[in-house]
Amino acid sequence: MNTPQLVRYDDAAVFATRATGWLVENEAANNLLLGILPSLVESPRPGNERTYLASIEANDEIVGCAFRTPPFHLGVTPMPAAALASLVADVAAVYPSLSGVIGPPTTARAVADTWVAAHGGTARLAMQQGIYELERVNFPTTMPRGATRIADPTDAPLLRSWAQAFVADTGIPAHDVHGLADRLVAERAMAIWEVDGEPCCMTGVNGPTPNGIRVSYVYTPPDKRGRGYASALVAHVSRAQLDHGKRFCFLYTDLTNPTSNRIYQKLGYRQVAESIEVKIEDEE
Repeated sequence: MNTPQLVRYDDAAVFATRATGWLVENEAANNLLLGILPSLVESPRPGNERTYLASIEANDEIVGCAFRTPPFHLGVTPMPAAALASLVADVAAVYPSLSGVIGPPTTARAVADTWVAAHGGTARLAMQQGIYELERVNFPTTMPRGATRIADPTDAPLLRSWAQAFVADTGIPAHDVHGLADRLVAERAMAIWEVDGEPCCMTGVNGPTPNGIRVSYVYTPPDKRGRGYASALVAHVSRAQLDHGKRFCFLYTDLTNPTSNRIYQKLGYRQVAESIEVKIEDEE
């Protein structure tokens, strides 16, 4: 392999044309980048929120990608170790500081360590997530009372508060959580499990990829947990996406929570990759 070369793209459409085929080869692992690309192509971000898109190439073939949509962390795919220094130098030319890195464990940690070595600070593992993929739903053998329905605008205030609680519970990086909840409701992409007219659980779908979609924001209020609402809702929502033409559903789990991982596995989800969040913090 020749020395890897970094190619930075100012045009998301050009990047999408070049990189989508490579990303789809590992669609579940790359679902985050694949899911945001269409919006970046359709609605470029203003200059003060500059998006970073780069491919790592060797022998005229892509061997890695990196991306960032501020204020979120830098995202990376697997890439050769020989590309790390040039990637960090190029990212530093765009952003004066970096809050963290997300991606497969080996690469994310190596990129964060390379940044710290060049620019100072400390790198700290903040989260370990499993990336799961589903092709066929296994419904729970015992379904709870109630039924699923699509959330409507009257649900928006409740779902905003639930989305905020979800972020607080999980520690997942988020920006404009209320706006995201409103958008998912407007797009009819948020579902509720309802019992006797009372909402008891929510989940949404977003980040569509060429063949799949991500199930996310699964949240049950503390006083409604342990009754099977989330399992039933995720099963119904996942099945609906498959029935409407998706080949896969994806979701992320906290690998330190064996209960949630076991629940999703029972529904037919299988872990296909791992992603970590490494925060980069200034030294005190």
